Amino acid sequence: MPGVLAAIFVFAGPASAGSLNGWGLATGPSNVAVMPFVSGDRDAGFAQVYGAAGLGQRADVNVGVGTQFDWLGGTQTTLELLPRVFVHDTLGVGAHLFWSAATQQVSGGPELHGEWRTGPFALGLNLGLVLESATAGAVGGTGWAVVAPELYLHDRLSLFCEVDPQVSVDLVTAGVAIVPGVSAAFGPDNAHAVSVGVGLGLDAAVTNVGVAWTSAWSTAQP
Repeated sequence: MPGVLAAIFVFAGPASAGSLNGWGLATGPSNVAVMPFVSGDRDAGFAQVYGAAGLGQRADVNVGVGTQFDWLGGTQTTLELLPRVFVHDTLGVGAHLFWSAATQQVSGGPELHGEWRTGPFALGLNLGLVLESATAGAVGGTGWAVVAPELYLHDRLSLFCEVDPQVSVDLVTAGVAIVPGVSAAFGPDNAHAVSVGVGLGLDAAVTNVGVAWTSAWSTAQP
């Protein structure tokens, strides 16, 4: 998605199936992960990579760099930092910061990340607020959510359908994207996973196609 929800994707511990744009649970103690993502439409594309490290059982830190580009050669690069603390095994809070190379400005805000699973069904929920400087010293921003019901056909394979709304803090602009897709995990202990999703507008027009990958490793001594 353009703007705030360009791409967010992380797994808890070993990689597992999951939605395209949703942050999952804690990375896990002694675990590290690398998460590249690409998306695009007829006008522009986006490429991003995150690195994640577990800081104990209930905390992690995520660092990312992303570039949005149009097919004529224009680019915008953003650096990101997201530390998270989990108040429960299924629920965490974080502070997500963005630095734009084009504007030399920092934006960001609080986020909530949750994930619940019962049998073959799962629900991912992200809520966030990105605040940024606006004209005349005012503060603008965007509230956003990712609601991602998921059906596991197998521990290594799932189908998901995200509902991803956004609204400006002044309530002037708003939008919703629907992102159906499929996710698969593979390798020893499901150490690698890939998710593919298609972003649809409310008129069912395809707005973009995204592919996210993750690989996770444990750094614990055997």
